[in-house]
Amino acid sequence: MQLCYVDESGTAERLTEADRDQQPVVVIAGISLPERKLTKITHEWIELKATFYPSIAQSGHGWLDAILQDIKGAKIRAGFRAKASVRQKKNSVGLLDGILRLLERYDAKIMGRIWMKRLGVENQDMSMHGAALQHICGAFDAGLPAGERGMVVVDSQTYQHNHKLAHSMFTQRFGRDPKHCGLANSRKGRGPGEDWAWRATG
Repeated sequence: MQLCYVDESGTAERLTEADRDQQPVVVIAGISLPERKLTKITHEWIELKATFYPSIAQSGHGWLDAILQDIKGAKIRAGFRAKASVRQKKNSVGLLDGILRLLERYDAKIMGRIWMKRLGVENQDMSMHGAALQHICGAFDAGLPAGERGMVVVDSQTYQHNHKLAHSMFTQRFGRDPKHCGLANSRKGRGPGEDWAWRATG
């Protein structure tokens, strides 16, 4: 089994000149990994986080609780600013380098879509997410090793958001010209096909 984890960075809110802190892009991407290597990958990821942010490893009641502590993109980006301390720069560069080496070591694949927002223009959130998820599922399915199935794990949002995106994948899989046939059905939804081919996770 191959797994593909999907998440987004940025929001579809309108880009305005008044707010200098807005992200000018929306990125929706997936990373595919072999399920049989998931335990090793998870342990190495926790070790990597603890190396550059030791306080993470000390939180909670056990070593595995470190997975609950997020390292937000804003914290990493802070290490590349002109006023960043030496420690911030070292942590940001070291963590990103470690992540890429980890993904490369396990032959991970990255696929997704990037939107550059235009000033003052409304962005269609569902259209962006739907198109990106369909693209990611298509690329993931096409790259599955012979004889293997795949499952897409999508970061959960609102129920309506999840429902509409899952239905968009359902129509592709079970339409007249079926697509993504290598992806397994999680059968987690409340209705037929509601969570087809993916599992929304909080």
